[in-house]
Amino acid sequence: MVRALDGSFPETFLSPAGSCDISPTAAADAAGDLHVAWSEGTTDGSRVCWTRGGAGGFSTPVEVSSGEFCRAPRLARAGDELFLLWQEDDDPSRIVLRSWNGDGWDPETELYSSASDPAFAPTAGLSPTGAPFVAWQIGAGIDAQIWQSTRTASGWSAPALLVDPAGPAWLPALADGIVAWSGTGGGTDWNIFASLDGGVGIGEGGSAAMPLEPTLASNPVMQTLSLIVPEDLPGSPEATVRVYDLSGRSLLEVRGILRGGTAVEIPCGGLPRGVYCVRMETDGAAGSWSSLFTVLR
Repeated sequence: MVRALDGSFPETFLSPAGSCDISPTAAADAAGDLHVAWSEGTTDGSRVCWTRGGAGGFSTPVEVSSGEFCRAPRLARAGDELFLLWQEDDDPSRIVLRSWNGDGWDPETELYSSASDPAFAPTAGLSPTGAPFVAWQIGAGIDAQIWQSTRTASGWSAPALLVDPAGPAWLPALADGIVAWSGTGGGTDWNIFASLDGGVGIGEGGSAAMPLEPTLASNPVMQTLSLIVPEDLPGSPEATVRVYDLSGRSLLEVRGILRGGTAVEIPCGGLPRGVYCVRMETDGAAGSWSSLFTVLR
């Protein structure tokens, strides 16, 4: 059910009687229309249903998920954009996103998939650089972590660790430039923690991206971060590659000439486990590029 606190419309049934409907979520889009979604359970699984409306009434609810076990939907605004996210508890476990385009929902985008680590509680917000990003919980025990994906000029970034506190990190909550979570901080009591830099520090994608972006050979990495230069990179520009921690401190630097089809190797064996930013800057028209990556131990 839904109702307007200002009295513009009374309590209104959105889902039909006799169905098992839980986990409602609501948010307004940039035009001011109210969106409501929930999880509807059936004998065969569960699905995400959605409606839109306001004081004039609501549209007939429709299914907006395609999986068999879709739960925990979350409608979230990131700036002027509206996202609908949910977890799919199937094999594999997935985090799925759809974006509202003003007239309907864009096709599903899979942000995370794992056959071994279940994913929970997706949510969306704005990073400190103003880019939409999504966070979710991976795992449900003492090793639970919070990971993220950020939208860049080329799409959603590869999943990466967002915060790395002592002890487990559960149930992320995002606001503009802020991430909060529940955890122990390495102790025995559960508390609420927050990172006021959004957890992603200096950024997750350069504003002046290279026309032909390099790619990460692997992410996460253990020892060496390899940046693969595109085959058709024009010319042979000189480049400087730096690795930063999430406070913006430069930790590593590699200089050299970029040549198409080759790899730039950055030794990361001395870095502690966590999330870092790699940034490439060139002396030519190629410009600059940056990306988050994760070091595992």
